[in-house]
Amino acid sequence: MLALTIVAAFATTTISIAIPQGGDSILVPSNTSVWYYQAGGWPNSIECLDHVANGTLVEGVCTCLDYASLGIFQSPSNDCSLTVYEGTNVCGADATSKTTTRIPAGNSLTCVNTDVDAGLTASGVWACG
Repeated sequence: MLALTIVAAFATTTISIAIPQGGDSILVPSNTSVWYYQAGGWPNSIECLDHVANGTLVEGVCTCLDYASLGIFQSPSNDCSLTVYEGTNVCGADATSKTTTRIPAGNSLTCVNTDVDAGLTASGVWACG
């Protein structure tokens, strides 16, 4: 009877294990590391100036931008983007301007200017894939 119970338990366990389906899909990152800078910022450049803090951007989440520029780490396999909404901290239609910067696939840092150093309020949404 004990042997039958063990066999039944093993059969139940093996049936419930997921079988990999394979495929060549590339995972799209759901977040990325970011370095915050107090000065400078030239789009599609690695030349941000005066590093002051580190953080994380989460895909699709509005983030209040408190620094003049951001150095966004590129995804090795995916082009990404950062949309900056100037004049608002909630990524809304009340923005004075909206600029989207492409973050190309790679292994480097792309610098994005936010204009916060000019006394403006800004927010942004990072997207990838």
